[in-house]
Amino acid sequence: MRLLQKRLAEIRAGKHAPAAEKVTLVQLQQLVLNDFEANQKRGLRRIRLVFQHISAYFGPEVRAVDITPGRLRAYHRDRLDQGVAAATVSLEFSVLKRGSRLAKADGFLQVLPVFPVVRVSNARQS
Repeated sequence: MRLLQKRLAEIRAGKHAPAAEKVTLVQLQQLVLNDFEANQKRGLRRIRLVFQHISAYFGPEVRAVDITPGRLRAYHRDRLDQGVAAATVSLEFSVLKRGSRLAKADGFLQVLPVFPVVRVSNARQS
C-alpha cells in the first residue's frame, strides 16, 4: 500500500514514468544518432566513438535513470585518470545530455539527470 501511495505521489509530481524505467543507454544513443542524421549534422563517427566510451563504462543496457550525478562524477574522474582531456569529457557529457533531452521530448523520460559541470581551460595563448 505504501509503495502504491509513493508511486501515485511521484506520478502527480511528474517524477515517475513507467516507460522511463525501461529507457537504456542504447536507446539514448539511437535517439542522438537519428537526430544527427535527420538534421544532417556532421560528426556521426565521433558520436559513435563517444558512446563506445560511455557504454564501456556504464554498460550498454544500463537504464537511463541509473545514470546518476554521482556515477557521472565517477566517470569524469575515471576518464581524467585515463589521460583524457577535460574537453573530451565535456563533449561526452554534452552528447549524453542531448540523448536525455531527446528522450524527454519524446516522452520517454520525465526528469532530466543533472550533469556535472566540466571546467575546461583551453583558452588559446597568443
